[in-house]
Parts: sequence; structure tokens; C-alpha cells
Amino acid sequence: MRKIWIVWGPIIFVLLLTVAACGEQERRGPAAPTPLHTEDTEDSEATARAGVTATETARAAPTTEPTTEEPTATATSTPQPTDSRPTATPIPTPRPLAEGECIAWYETPSFLGQDVCVEGKVNFTRSANPARSLFFVVIDPSVPDIDHCCGLFYGWMYVNKLYEPIPEGGVSGILEGKCVRLHGTVEKSEGRYRISIKAPEQLEIIECSACQIQDACGF
Repeated sequence: MRKIWIVWGPIIFVLLLTVAACGEQERRGPAAPTPLHTEDTEDSEATARAGVTATETARAAPTTEPTTEEPTATATSTPQPTDSRPTATPIPTPRPLAEGECIAWYETPSFLGQDVCVEGKVNFTRSANPARSLFFVVIDPSVPDIDHCCGLFYGWMYVNKLYEPIPEGGVSGILEGKCVRLHGTVEKSEGRYRISIKAPEQLEIIECSACQIQDACGF
């Protein structure tokens, strides 16, 4: 009997202690769980607090008004002088004429059908027929040479009604390079303007310095 007690005594004692421990645990209730990853939790809380603070700061900050830049003055280049000498297609400007006043050859489109005095410098002359009884008196300086005719304005000369016989040097020798005044009615033929010269009083050779309109005579 003593041997049985020696063997089973400790076992019974351990069982009693276990039962007592379980009863004490039931009276106290379940133990609070131990938090895991304490450092990660603290970092998350700090981040959340920082986000709330940043949001409140953004709401409190005043909205910046957009600024309007003043326009910067752009430097303008100084216009370069241009050649004001008229070309074959000038823009005519109508104007009233005083008695005895002449117009420049490039003004003739504004005086179509009117009896006027036209000033200009003869660029060259060119025969208009084999009999050489008709000549173009080319005054437009933009016409390059005798093979081109006749620019914006020209004189339509009836040579046999002006000269009999034709003076030495011919029509070109008489007129080319000379300043003239042509008197007559401005006509239009094939898109060009002209005055028909049929009488000596319609053609007047003058000194270029005597031109009323200097541009008309090329200086």
C-alpha cells in the first residue's frame, strides 16, 4: 500500500494543482492579447496624425490669386527706306488739277477719258508697223528693253503727222532719254493707258529739271 501511495501521490498532487489553476483562470476571465508589432502601429498612428494636420493646414492656407503679367513692349524695327519710284502697276491717286497742271505718267489710270498734260521721261521708242509710221513712245521705266511693250502708259505716235521728213537720227534719236509732256485724252487699250499723238502741239520736249513732278521724270 505504501508503494502505491508513493507512485500515485505526486500524480494526484499535480492534477489538483492543474484543476486549481484552471478554476482561477476562469474567475479572472480571458487574458488581454499581447499587441504585436508595436513599432509599426506607432508609425501608422503618427502617419495618420500627420495626414490630418496637413489637410487642416491646406484648408486654412489662403488661395493664391493668379498673377497677370504686364505685356512687354516689343521693339519695332525702324522701317528701311524704299525706292518710291513708280513701277508698271502703281496705285493711282485721283486729285484735282489746276489750270495748266500736268500729271505723272503713272497717274493716268485716274484720268481715263480726260484731256490732260502727262509728264515723263522717254525710256525708248519702238516701231509699231513695217512702214514705221506709228511708234510706241515708252515712258514706263519698268519696261526692260525694246523687245517688251509697253508698260502702264505710252504715247501712240503718228510719225507722218508730226515730221515730214523724219529728222536725222530718227524717232529714237529725237526722244529717247528726253523728258516730255504729252497733251491729249487718256485712252485705254488692251489693259494699258495711252495718249494718241497726232499733232506737233501734243508733244513737248522739255528739260528734265522743268518737270512739275520730279518722280515722273525719274529723279
